[in-house]
Amino acid sequence: MLLGGGHSDGTRLGGDSRSSTELATDRRITASVRNRLVDDSVLGQYDLQIETVNKRVILHGTVGTYEARERAIRLAGDVEGVERVDSRLRVGGGT
Repeated sequence: MLLGGGHSDGTRLGGDSRSSTELATDRRITASVRNRLVDDSVLGQYDLQIETVNKRVILHGTVGTYEARERAIRLAGDVEGVERVDSRLRVGGGT
């Protein structure tokens, strides 16, 4: 899933100059990050979107606590191949 401006596989629409190898790497990273977040006992309850561009993961969505936000950033950063994690996660009530 992606929040605006992209495909459901976490890659951007139009004007993408990445090679097929780079796209495949970004898709693999997106899938790995998504699996880690969905399988996590804390983060699995949130609808988080993951975007990966040139090994840079961008997390979108809302979590319930600052600890959950930090946990998502840490788990994403621990995925093999991730060079950077940018958080656009908001902290708010509910799921």
